[in-house]
Amino acid sequence: MRSNLDQLEIIVSEGIKRGYFHKYNPKMTAIIFWNTFMGIIQFQENRLEEGKTDYRRSTINGAMEIILMGISKR
Repeated sequence: MRSNLDQLEIIVSEGIKRGYFHKYNPKMTAIIFWNTFMGIIQFQENRLEEGKTDYRRSTINGAMEIILMGISKR
């Protein structure tokens, strides 16, 4: 997990340097991304039943879109 957070922090920092993202704390932003992702995975896995539809991908995509809209400068 530490490695994933470190990589996310690097990505966010680079996005800030390039002017893509607002100047939010990169470490905190990485933690928010990671916890959102893990929360969705855990929530959806608890809902999975034999033969039921798996909504993880669409839920993760929607959550990431919302987060990116929040930190994006565009």
